[in-house]
Amino acid sequence: MDVLTIFHTFCEPTAYLIGIILIIFKVVKPVQVMYAISALMLWNTLVRDHDEYVQQGYCTRDDKRRYCSLYTKYKALKLNDIADNYKNEILALPDSTAEMEGKQ
Repeated sequence: MDVLTIFHTFCEPTAYLIGIILIIFKVVKPVQVMYAISALMLWNTLVRDHDEYVQQGYCTRDDKRRYCSLYTKYKALKLNDIADNYKNEILALPDSTAEMEGKQ
């Protein structure tokens, strides 16, 4: 075998491998960024809603369901556990102002 044949035989698979690696890096980084953005948006929504419901003193059943749905998506990302406390506080709130007045 001459040197060019050996070089061509070696370089072609290597070039494909390098191309595949570059494509993977081009795809992985945006996915990681989207993951981080999604996590931040979910966290922001959970905190904002928690603060709003706790301040008003009640949370309707539909809002509790929606909050739990967001919480489930947040936990699926395997993020911190402070969201557990927030969820428990939301679920402990009365469902309406009538219930809130009855507890006082």
